[in-house]
Amino acid sequence: MRQALIALTAVALCACGQRPAGGPASNVETAAAVRHMLPANIPAYAPVFNGALINSATGYANGGVVSYVAAAPIDKVAALYNQAATTGKLTSSLDTAGWKSTNPFGGQPTPGPRTLVYGQSGTARSLYVTLEDTGDGFTKVSMVYGAP
Repeated sequence: MRQALIALTAVALCACGQRPAGGPASNVETAAAVRHMLPANIPAYAPVFNGALINSATGYANGGVVSYVAAAPIDKVAALYNQAATTGKLTSSLDTAGWKSTNPFGGQPTPGPRTLVYGQSGTARSLYVTLEDTGDGFTKVSMVYGAP
């Protein structure tokens, strides 16, 4: 428990541009702290954006769920998943980029959360990602992955 709290503090401080009391945390140290917080079975095709602040991460026998905030716009985070899925030989089955939600009160349609879905036919390898713009340059990410 203590190690998880130390790792979370290091990630949070590095994400804010502050340094922990023990000295500067390098990108390698930050990446190691984030990896420590992630499920052991997280596959390469389900990456976490560099410098992310992990909200929750849970692994299961055949996959897992990760929720985090990235200091980047939706398109940049989506590009990470498109590249990882391509490299992992997963096929895109849905990308809601450009979809607009209707406003029930008669206003202009607005972009809703962006959803990305990838999979590999005949396997348990899958990835479902929801990206939501927080309005201040950050993106909320919810990711569910299936792993063999």
